[in-house]
Amino acid sequence: MRIALHQKPIDIQFSRSATAALATRSGILLAEMKLIFGCMIRKQLVFREWDTGVDTDAIPAGAGLAVRFVPLMSRAACATAENSKTGQGLPTHEPLDNPRPYVPRWLTIDYRKGQWRGEFGYDKRAAA
Repeated sequence: MRIALHQKPIDIQFSRSATAALATRSGILLAEMKLIFGCMIRKQLVFREWDTGVDTDAIPAGAGLAVRFVPLMSRAACATAENSKTGQGLPTHEPLDNPRPYVPRWLTIDYRKGQWRGEFGYDKRAAA
């Protein structure tokens, strides 16, 4: 399946178990991809119920699924053991003004042992 996020195409591939699990859900699952720029670049994929009142930039991606991409910039110094203990200098994240250049090329979704799992990336492999 291919959808557009921020006017860029992204290929989505589902495992058989993910397809079956989506078919049995009553609500809509949100796959939220985060790309966090800080001391290092970090990717994070979170699965949760779609709250249409909050996640207004999510895109429906077939029956039972919505997809959202959020690139964030860390606005604090890098975390160290010392400031983690004191709570000082912990990073805060702010959305980037233009997410389009950072939209991933692909997203894979799986469902194993009662848990949603997945990965997103930027290489040229395409979802089958």
